[in-house]
Amino acid sequence: MVGCTTSQALRRTISTLCGTLDVVVDALLGTGLNKPPIGLYAEAIEMLNTLQKPIVAVDIPSGLSADDGHIPDAYVQATYTVTFALPKRGLLLYPAAAAVGELHVVDIGIPAQAIEAEGIQIAFT
Repeated sequence: MVGCTTSQALRRTISTLCGTLDVVVDALLGTGLNKPPIGLYAEAIEMLNTLQKPIVAVDIPSGLSADDGHIPDAYVQATYTVTFALPKRGLLLYPAAAAVGELHVVDIGIPAQAIEAEGIQIAFT
């Protein structure tokens, strides 16, 4: 989205790239999002979802809340989500969990003692 300040420029950029891509990496919005995407962000998300390419979300699919399972009108429907250290609660709660795709939690070296000191308990079954 770099350099795109209008809907027309955004469409042109995405359509130009679309034919050359094997996979889309979604790193548009992150865990600090506290309101639904609007404007060019919402348009970009809608366009990404129509590309019919695998989408890999970095940390959390754009548009989703890291805190709850709420989904806004515009959110990335990821094929895979690669999140760091621990899964965010919003990735595991529905209906947002359906937008995560296959979830991968990547260790970034946070000591287990630090996680335990915060009282965080995670169990996957």
